[in-house]
Amino acid sequence: MMMNNNNMVNISNSTLVLNPYWITGFTDAEGSFQITSQRNGFKFEFKVTQKNTSSYVLHAKIGYFKCGRVNIDNRKYSADKFVVTSLNDLVFIIIPFFDKYSLITKKYLDYLDFKQVLEIMNKGEPRPTDGGLIKIRKIKSGMNRNRIINSPIIKEKKI
Repeated sequence: MMMNNNNMVNISNSTLVLNPYWITGFTDAEGSFQITSQRNGFKFEFKVTQKNTSSYVLHAKIGYFKCGRVNIDNRKYSADKFVVTSLNDLVFIIIPFFDKYSLITKKYLDYLDFKQVLEIMNKGEPRPTDGGLIKIRKIKSGMNRNRIINSPIIKEKKI
């Protein structure tokens, strides 16, 4: 990786090798696990954002995980995102990764909720009559910005 006179990064002749613990730390800082309600169910998204001048790191995640894509996240702030939305990739690649290389911030709790909902979905499409949709909506409503931070799980988590 080299910097040119314009402080632009050129990695065309380099290979960026990612460390799994670095990926976890980077996710703790810049990532999110999101569940979005849609008319016909839910959309699941694991994403990590970064300024587009550092998007090479996001592209390296595609190589590491062998899934996902990099899209524009926010044109106004020149941000890109590495995103995984495939249920198969989330269940068989992303979840096992974070089970092995655990998050250490409150994002760990969002991850656990995300994983729990994916497990509910993996058992079969929840039906309104069995309370599955209500349970998923309740879990979703406590994630990310709605998270109550005073959780004993984070305080007891060993690093």
